[in-house]
Amino acid sequence: MMTALPVAGDGFPTTLRPRSVIDAIGRDEFFTELLGLLEQVCGSDLCAVYRLEPDTLRGLGSADVADGRLARDRASCFAGRDYWRRDPCIREMQAVDRPDRNAVVRADLRKMPGDLRSMLYSDIAERIGICGRRGPATYWLSVLRSSRRGTFNGDELGNLVGLAGELISAIAKHEEVRRFRPEHALASVECIERSILATGLLSRRETEVCARILFGLPFGRIAGQLGVSEETVKTYRNRAYQRLEIAHQRDLMMWYFSIWMPEGFDAVGASAVVDERPTIGRVRRA
Repeated sequence: MMTALPVAGDGFPTTLRPRSVIDAIGRDEFFTELLGLLEQVCGSDLCAVYRLEPDTLRGLGSADVADGRLARDRASCFAGRDYWRRDPCIREMQAVDRPDRNAVVRADLRKMPGDLRSMLYSDIAERIGICGRRGPATYWLSVLRSSRRGTFNGDELGNLVGLAGELISAIAKHEEVRRFRPEHALASVECIERSILATGLLSRRETEVCARILFGLPFGRIAGQLGVSEETVKTYRNRAYQRLEIAHQRDLMMWYFSIWMPEGFDAVGASAVVDERPTIGRVRRA
């Protein structure tokens, strides 16, 4: 059954900016920061991330609000003991086969096989699965909420739907960064500028503005650095958005993730991380 839910806003509310998750890409604390954002967005107290392949499920990382061992043990059990093969939601996840689609699946834990439910979900009120394909890989983010916190409400589910594409893209980029161990994607304004200029899509001035937006500088500081007015900064931003066919700052961030490659790394043969704006604004019940 498909249940359409209202998405909480178009763009990140100021209190829900995932900057800490973006900054943690490639670092050991990535999954802790991911859970911190999820806790703020929807009250989740456990999460786990997997890479879904045709006949295997590989755990990438997990976190919980305690010491991390609970989430790690559950994720290892879920993937290692092949419990995932009997999960009622697995077909929904495997059906995501295009990079422009993201699925958000709300699991009915009552329909889980008895041993799976007692082993993994006896103290869990609800589980939301976010799945998306980036390049050749399909990623699954499992967002769980304990019984003491109860089930997710409509606003919290809407927040997850709105963030689905960004979360999957961040996870995909984290895996890519960890695999190739390059320098951080947002290490400096100069690094960002070089990556954008390499695409040939934006002018020098548009690149300078967008690089500073991505680096997190406010319009006033950008204007001061470039020696122009704030209105001129916004004009260059708007021109860049038109060229890239995007509408919001989060779209700019995800576009940058899709084109960024480690400096000195040959892009030939690398797994591309493609992100187009999510076309599924729904939560599926399974």
